[in-house]
Order: sequence, then C-alpha cells, then structure tokens
Amino acid sequence: QGFARFGTMFRFATLLILLPGVAVAPEPCPDELPQPPSGNFQQYEQNLQNFQSLKNVINDPGDDISCTNQACDVQEGSHCAAPMRVCRAFPPCEGSSAPGVTGKVCLHKNLWPWWPDDVLLFVAMFIIGVAAGMTGIGGGGLNVPMLMLWSVFEIKEAVPLSHSAIVGNAFVMLFFNMPQRHPAAPQRPLIHYELALLLLPAMLAGSNLGVLVSRVFPPTLLIIFSLVLLLLATLKTLKRGLHMSKANRQARDTATAGSPLLKGAALAMPGASPPMKIWPSLPSTAEQSPRAVSGASEVRGGRHRSWSGTQMGSNTAQNPITRKAILAQLGLGRDSVGKVAEGPGKMRVPWTCIGLILVCSSAFTVDSVMMKQERMCSVSYWVTFGLLYPAALVSILCGVWSMKKLAAWHVDRGDGPIEGEVIITTRTLILYPTAMLLVGLVAGLLGLGGGEFMVPLMLEMGLQTRVAGATSGFIMLLTTITEVTHYLVAGTLQAFLQYAISVLVVAALGGLLGLILRDTAYAKANSHLIVYLLAGLLFSSGLLLGVRGLYHQKPDWQFRSFCPSS
Repeated sequence: QGFARFGTMFRFATLLILLPGVAVAPEPCPDELPQPPSGNFQQYEQNLQNFQSLKNVINDPGDDISCTNQACDVQEGSHCAAPMRVCRAFPPCEGSSAPGVTGKVCLHKNLWPWWPDDVLLFVAMFIIGVAAGMTGIGGGGLNVPMLMLWSVFEIKEAVPLSHSAIVGNAFVMLFFNMPQRHPAAPQRPLIHYELALLLLPAMLAGSNLGVLVSRVFPPTLLIIFSLVLLLLATLKTLKRGLHMSKANRQARDTATAGSPLLKGAALAMPGASPPMKIWPSLPSTAEQSPRAVSGASEVRGGRHRSWSGTQMGSNTAQNPITRKAILAQLGLGRDSVGKVAEGPGKMRVPWTCIGLILVCSSAFTVDSVMMKQERMCSVSYWVTFGLLYPAALVSILCGVWSMKKLAAWHVDRGDGPIEGEVIITTRTLILYPTAMLLVGLVAGLLGLGGGEFMVPLMLEMGLQTRVAGATSGFIMLLTTITEVTHYLVAGTLQAFLQYAISVLVVAALGGLLGLILRDTAYAKANSHLIVYLLAGLLFSSGLLLGVRGLYHQKPDWQFRSFCPSS
C-alpha cells in the first residue's frame, strides 16, 4: 500500500515539475561557454569577479540578494558571469535609486530549458530526501553544498531553495507520521507534541539570533565552530547507534533463549530483533505473566493488562499461541498505527498543545517578516527584535506546563516509566531549551533547517528513533515555513520559483520513500541502522561544509560591524 501511494504521488509530481516550465518562455541555452556581450567587456569581467567572490560567501546566508554587488548592465537574458547565470530583471531592485543599481541582477538561470546538470541535481536531491525521510532530518547540510558546488547557485540562492526542499520533505513527514502511534505508548501519537512546544520557541529564537551573529563574526570562525558541533553530533550519534546495536543483540539473545517458540520465530526472520520492551517467554497462565518493562502491569479477568492498556491474551485453549501472537509480542507485527492484536483505543491528541504551537510559530513568522521591513539598527528594528524573546519565554513556559500535564495523565492512569520518554526535572526543563537555542543558533548561522542537530539531541534525551525523527520533522516544518515566508515576501524565491517547486516535489517524493522504508518490519527491528545512517549524513554534511567553507573560500578572520555605515 505504501509503495502504491508512492507511485501515485510520483506521477502527480511529474506533472507539477513539468507544468511550471511550460508556462514560461525558455531562455537561451548555448552548448558552449558564453562570450562576453559586445561592447561590455569591462562590465562582464566585473560581473565575473563579483560572482566568484559571492558564490563562496558563507556569512549571513539568510540575507537577501544584493541589488548592488550582483547588479548587471547587459541585455536581459544574456549570460553575465557563468554558463548557468544570466542577467535578469529582479523586481525588488527595480524601484531602487541607489548608485550602481540597474534593476537587473546576475542570477542563476530559470529551470527551463533543462540542462543535464539539472537532471543530476534532482536525482541527488531525491536521494538526499530518502535519507532525510528515514532519519527525520531536513537535509539542508547536504542540499546547500549540492546546489552550490553542483549547480553553481550562490549561497543566497541555495539557502531558499534548500528550505523549499525541506518544507516538501517535512510536509510528507507530518502527514505520514500524524496517524501513527508512539511505539511504547499506543494511546499517544508518534509525534511528541508536548516536547515540540517546549523546544520550538527556543529553536526559533536561536535561529533569529544566529542570523544576526553571522553578520558580525568572521566567516572562517563560524565555519570551524559549526564543524566542531557537527563532529560532536556525529560522535554522539555513532555512540548511540553502537549502544542500540548492543541492546538489540542482547534482546535477541534473551528472546531466543527464553522460549522455543520465540526462537523459531526469530530464526524464521533473519536479522529481525525485538525492541527493547520484550517478553522473555510466553506465559502459561495469566498469573505467571512477567511484568512489563514499564513496571505498571496487572492481571484482570484472566488477561494481562500492560501499562498502556493493551490486552495480552494468556496461553489457554481460548487463547492459543499463534504466529500472529508471537509477532505481536516481538514487536514485528503491524504496530505502526496500533493494529497489533486488539486495538489500543482512542489516541490522546493534545489539541491545546498543537494550537499553542501554531500560535507560537505564526507569531514568530509575523515578527520575522516585520524585522525585514525595518531599517537595520533603527529603534523600531530593535523593538521588533526584542519582542521575540519574551514571546519565546512565555511559549517555553507553556511547553513546561504541557509536559507536566502529560506526566500527570500517565500518573492518573497508573502507568509506570515509559521506554524512551523524556525525564521531567527542573534541570532537564532548563537544559533542553538551552540546547535547542544553540541548535537554532547554528541553523541560523548556516541557513539550515536544524534537523541535523535536532535528531541527535533528541536521541541524547532518550527518545526512540522513530519518535525523535517524527518530532524533529514537525518542528522543522514550522521553522522552515517561517524562512520560506520571508523569502516570498522579500521576492527572493520568486526568481527561482520553478526550481523551488521542483526541489520541493522531488524532496517530498524522496522523503515519502524514506518513510516507507523506515516503517518496514526490518527497519523497526534494527533501528540502530537508522542511527548509523544519521551519523553518516552528519559526517557528510561536515565534510561538504569544510569543502565549501575552507577549501573554496579564502580564510576570513575579520569581525564586521552589525549596523551599516550611514
């Protein structure tokens, strides 16, 4: 069913990619390097030098396209610097009377007509989308270098397109994960909305601060700082994967040693291992049933009731041991939407919490757009900027309230400790938002969605792999929508709308395939492989960041003034 859904979306997506280009007249597409326009040799050489200096700029990636540094004065549609860059009218620059502004800017070509590099770019973006969907990251750490190094986009063009791809991937994650249930608490959704409300405001506040910091600190220093964080995240994730792999092997050994039936089931499915919450052996009577790992199970009416409320039948003539029962207790059945044996009942969806999340995200989006409309360093600019942080603090306190309300709900039910649940203490309620503020800061510095750091952080909190990926995808959707809204208001994204729609669709298709693969029985039973994949993606992101920031860019250790000179 999942692959059939993927095939339907693939056919629909093909139309979405083709239609935007049909309505736009194609631009000239020469087969060889462009020659400088007649009578404009000096202008062409100046544009080429400007492009060579701009394409490697890494500081302030969220800033808008410059009407001055990227201005061109050749015939519209003519190549201005490189084979894939043309002189194009840019509406945000047309009304400006600043010196050197012509109303035309040297930008990347439109999508149509396709070049071979475009096809290869979409293939790469699809593969990145698959990996991002499986792990729950946005893939911005791979998207931006790929757009810059492969398709000659400069940083201020690549970041908006990367955010468009992240939005497509995150939307698919949301709709795919929404109906699914928590693997250790079937009455709860897979997405941890309460934790999202606690972390999202800190993430948004940190991202906004990161954009400001990137304008002041030396680019090379920021790159090294980001590389250190990526290296630490890679090592932490790899360590987590090794720990999960060891636990999986121990769980498999325990299951196969405890019962001949379980041993046969394990042998029948090579490579499959049960999750951490296991039953060492099938009980012969309800009274002999072992207590669940959560420590809050009991026997009622001859049936074993776990902390989650799931009824587990005993080994009697009325409840014979079947292959389905074995699969259900091994965690290898159809449990992605709570369809193991008897249903776990109605899902507890925290609608109040979700409403607060949407209010918080909308408020930050409006404030961010307002900041862009204000003159830099004016009184109104700083007032608008300052309003973000009291709002973030109030939102974090709402997150603390929602986490305590969830904990009280479990206490009222008599539930014991839940595998993979965040421990609520005063220390963790301060530590986690602070760590998320740092994640947002780095995301703002590099123009990323932040998933590369969010998922390792959530794994470090103790969340299960699928819960961490689903929650990260939900947060990432809200943060990137804020950024994309800014790019649409500023007019930056309209210049590359064909590319933006295409990468959004391609990333969404890749993310859907990645989610289908993530929810296979093999991937669920071997979740440590997903963690290993995440560690590999983090390492690749760091490698590409080092290449584009340290190898392709000259070292720059100069601090800059935040406020422009009058």
